[in-house]
Amino acid sequence: WEGPIDGDAKLTLLPTGDMAFTARFSPGGSAMVITEINYHSSDDFDPGDWIELHNVGTITEDLSGWRVRDEDGEYVFPSDTYVPAGGFLVLVQDRDAFHLEFPEAGPVLGDLGFGLSGAGERIVLEDAIGTVIDEIQYGDSYPWPPEADGDGPTLELVDPSSDNADPANWRLSRARHGSPGVPGRR
Repeated sequence: WEGPIDGDAKLTLLPTGDMAFTARFSPGGSAMVITEINYHSSDDFDPGDWIELHNVGTITEDLSGWRVRDEDGEYVFPSDTYVPAGGFLVLVQDRDAFHLEFPEAGPVLGDLGFGLSGAGERIVLEDAIGTVIDEIQYGDSYPWPPEADGDGPTLELVDPSSDNADPANWRLSRARHGSPGVPGRR
Protein backbone atom coordinates (compact mmCIF):
# COMPACT_ATOMS: atom_id res chain seq x y z
CA TRP A 1 0.00 0.00 0.00
CA GLU A 2 1.05 3.54 -0.62
CA GLY A 3 -0.67 6.48 1.02
CA PRO A 4 -1.06 7.87 4.54
CA ILE A 5 0.02 4.44 5.81
CA ASP A 6 2.67 2.56 3.83
CA GLY A 7 3.38 -1.14 4.05
CA ASP A 8 2.40 -4.59 2.91
CA ALA A 9 0.29 -5.67 5.88
CA LYS A 10 -3.47 -6.09 5.88
CA LEU A 11 -5.15 -2.78 6.64
CA THR A 12 -8.46 -2.12 8.34
CA LEU A 13 -9.55 1.50 7.99
CA LEU A 14 -12.32 3.52 9.55
CA PRO A 15 -11.90 6.77 7.61
CA THR A 16 -13.15 10.01 9.11
CA GLY A 17 -12.64 11.88 5.84
CA ASP A 18 -11.30 11.51 2.34
CA MET A 19 -8.17 9.37 2.02
CA ALA A 20 -6.27 8.16 -1.05
CA PHE A 21 -4.46 4.81 -1.15
CA THR A 22 -2.69 3.06 -4.00
CA ALA A 23 -2.36 -0.69 -4.10
CA ARG A 24 1.13 -1.75 -5.21
CA PHE A 25 1.07 -5.32 -6.45
CA SER A 26 4.24 -7.33 -6.80
CA PRO A 27 4.65 -10.36 -9.04
CA GLY A 28 3.50 -13.40 -7.20
CA GLY A 29 0.96 -16.11 -7.22
CA SER A 30 1.58 -19.71 -8.02
CA ALA A 31 2.34 -21.46 -11.26
CA MET A 32 0.94 -24.83 -10.16
CA VAL A 33 -1.55 -26.30 -12.64
CA ILE A 34 -3.69 -29.45 -12.62
CA THR A 35 -2.54 -31.15 -15.83
CA GLU A 36 -3.76 -34.77 -15.73
CA ILE A 37 -6.64 -36.58 -14.03
CA ASN A 38 -7.30 -40.29 -13.65
CA TYR A 39 -10.80 -40.62 -12.22
CA HIS A 40 -12.00 -44.04 -13.44
CA SER A 41 -9.43 -46.64 -14.40
CA SER A 42 -10.08 -49.58 -16.67
CA ASP A 43 -10.78 -52.92 -14.99
CA ASP A 44 -7.53 -54.45 -16.33
CA PHE A 45 -5.24 -51.61 -15.15
CA ASP A 46 -6.27 -49.93 -11.91
CA PRO A 47 -3.74 -47.72 -10.11
CA GLY A 48 -6.55 -45.92 -8.27
CA ASP A 49 -7.47 -42.31 -8.84
CA TRP A 50 -4.73 -39.71 -9.21
CA ILE A 51 -4.12 -36.06 -10.06
CA GLU A 52 -0.99 -34.67 -11.66
CA LEU A 53 0.23 -31.17 -10.76
CA HIS A 54 2.79 -29.33 -12.87
CA ASN A 55 4.87 -26.30 -11.85
CA VAL A 56 4.92 -24.24 -15.05
CA GLY A 57 6.80 -21.44 -13.32
CA THR A 58 10.46 -20.53 -13.06
CA ILE A 59 10.90 -20.99 -9.30
CA THR A 60 10.45 -23.88 -6.88
CA GLU A 61 7.00 -23.95 -5.27
CA ASP A 62 6.62 -24.76 -1.56
CA LEU A 63 3.32 -26.63 -1.18
CA SER A 64 3.61 -27.15 2.58
CA GLY A 65 0.12 -26.89 4.09
CA TRP A 66 -1.61 -26.60 0.72
CA ARG A 67 -4.80 -28.58 0.10
CA VAL A 68 -6.45 -30.42 -2.74
CA ARG A 69 -10.11 -31.18 -2.30
CA ASP A 70 -13.16 -32.46 -4.07
CA GLU A 71 -16.76 -32.93 -2.99
CA ASP A 72 -15.89 -35.86 -0.71
CA GLY A 73 -12.54 -35.11 0.86
CA GLU A 74 -9.48 -33.01 1.39
CA TYR A 75 -5.77 -33.78 1.38
CA VAL A 76 -3.28 -31.48 3.15
CA PHE A 77 0.26 -31.47 1.77
CA PRO A 78 2.89 -32.30 4.38
CA SER A 79 5.63 -29.88 5.42
CA ASP A 80 8.63 -29.64 3.11
CA THR A 81 6.69 -30.47 -0.05
CA TYR A 82 8.49 -28.75 -2.90
CA VAL A 83 7.99 -28.89 -6.67
CA PRO A 84 10.91 -27.53 -8.70
CA ALA A 85 10.38 -25.22 -11.68
CA GLY A 86 9.13 -27.37 -14.53
CA GLY A 87 8.54 -30.28 -12.15
CA PHE A 88 5.58 -32.56 -11.50
CA LEU A 89 3.89 -34.01 -8.44
CA VAL A 90 1.32 -36.82 -8.54
CA LEU A 91 -1.32 -37.07 -5.82
CA VAL A 92 -2.65 -40.61 -5.52
CA GLN A 93 -5.63 -42.22 -3.88
CA ASP A 94 -3.65 -45.32 -2.88
CA ARG A 95 0.18 -45.37 -3.06
CA ASP A 96 0.45 -49.17 -3.07
CA ALA A 97 -2.06 -49.63 -5.92
CA PHE A 98 -0.48 -46.77 -7.85
CA HIS A 99 3.08 -48.12 -7.53
CA LEU A 100 1.97 -51.59 -8.68
CA GLU A 101 0.97 -50.09 -12.03
CA PHE A 102 3.47 -47.20 -12.21
CA PRO A 103 6.56 -48.42 -10.30
CA GLU A 104 8.87 -45.78 -11.80
CA ALA A 105 6.55 -42.76 -11.37
CA GLY A 106 7.54 -40.04 -9.03
CA PRO A 107 7.40 -37.91 -7.08
CA VAL A 108 4.17 -39.20 -5.60
CA LEU A 109 2.16 -38.14 -2.53
CA GLY A 110 -0.79 -39.92 -0.96
CA ASP A 111 -2.85 -41.69 0.25
CA LEU A 112 -5.45 -39.03 -0.49
CA GLY A 113 -8.12 -40.64 1.66
CA PHE A 114 -10.77 -40.10 -1.03
CA GLY A 115 -11.37 -40.95 -4.66
CA LEU A 116 -12.58 -38.92 -7.62
CA SER A 117 -16.12 -39.20 -8.93
CA GLY A 118 -16.65 -41.29 -12.04
CA ALA A 119 -19.46 -38.93 -12.99
CA GLY A 120 -17.28 -35.80 -12.88
CA GLU A 121 -16.80 -33.21 -10.19
CA ARG A 122 -14.85 -30.14 -9.10
CA ILE A 123 -11.22 -30.48 -7.95
CA VAL A 124 -9.72 -27.50 -6.13
CA LEU A 125 -6.07 -26.75 -5.34
CA GLU A 126 -5.63 -24.18 -2.54
CA ASP A 127 -2.56 -22.66 -0.94
CA ALA A 128 -1.96 -22.75 2.82
CA ILE A 129 -4.19 -19.70 3.47
CA GLY A 130 -7.09 -20.98 1.35
CA THR A 131 -6.50 -19.03 -1.87
CA VAL A 132 -7.69 -21.04 -4.86
CA ILE A 133 -4.65 -21.63 -7.07
CA ASP A 134 -6.33 -23.85 -9.64
CA GLU A 135 -9.64 -25.64 -10.05
CA ILE A 136 -11.22 -27.87 -12.62
CA GLN A 137 -14.78 -29.11 -13.09
CA TYR A 138 -14.34 -32.23 -15.23
CA GLY A 139 -17.08 -34.41 -16.64
CA ASP A 140 -17.50 -37.90 -18.06
CA SER A 141 -19.41 -36.98 -21.22
CA TYR A 142 -19.20 -34.51 -24.08
CA PRO A 143 -17.59 -31.98 -24.23
CA TRP A 144 -15.17 -34.00 -22.07
CA PRO A 145 -13.66 -37.12 -23.68
CA PRO A 146 -15.99 -39.91 -22.48
CA GLU A 147 -13.34 -42.62 -23.01
CA ALA A 148 -11.57 -41.41 -19.86
CA ASP A 149 -14.49 -42.90 -17.92
CA GLY A 150 -13.29 -46.50 -17.49
CA ASP A 151 -11.80 -47.24 -20.91
CA GLY A 152 -8.14 -46.72 -19.90
CA PRO A 153 -6.94 -43.25 -20.92
CA THR A 154 -6.78 -40.30 -18.56
CA LEU A 155 -7.74 -36.66 -19.08
CA GLU A 156 -4.66 -34.69 -20.14
CA LEU A 157 -4.34 -30.91 -20.47
CA VAL A 158 -3.07 -30.17 -23.98
CA ASP A 159 -1.07 -27.08 -22.99
CA PRO A 160 -0.39 -26.16 -19.34
CA SER A 161 -0.62 -22.46 -20.20
CA SER A 162 -4.17 -22.87 -21.53
CA ASP A 163 -7.37 -22.39 -19.55
CA ASN A 164 -7.90 -25.77 -17.90
CA ALA A 165 -11.49 -24.85 -17.06
CA ASP A 166 -12.32 -25.18 -20.77
CA PRO A 167 -12.98 -28.82 -21.82
CA ALA A 168 -11.70 -27.96 -25.32
CA ASN A 169 -8.20 -27.74 -23.81
CA TRP A 170 -8.25 -31.36 -22.61
CA ARG A 171 -7.78 -34.59 -24.52
CA LEU A 172 -7.34 -38.28 -23.86
CA SER A 173 -3.85 -39.12 -22.68
CA ARG A 174 -1.49 -40.21 -25.42
CA ALA A 175 -0.13 -42.98 -23.21
CA ARG A 176 -2.67 -45.81 -22.88
CA HIS A 177 -3.15 -45.42 -19.12
CA GLY A 178 -1.80 -41.93 -18.66
CA SER A 179 1.67 -40.64 -17.97
CA PRO A 180 1.84 -39.44 -14.36
CA GLY A 181 4.78 -37.14 -13.70
CA VAL A 182 6.27 -37.55 -17.15
CA PRO A 183 7.51 -34.30 -18.75
CA GLY A 184 7.46 -33.60 -22.45
CA ARG A 185 4.58 -35.88 -23.40
CA ARG A 186 2.47 -33.08 -24.83
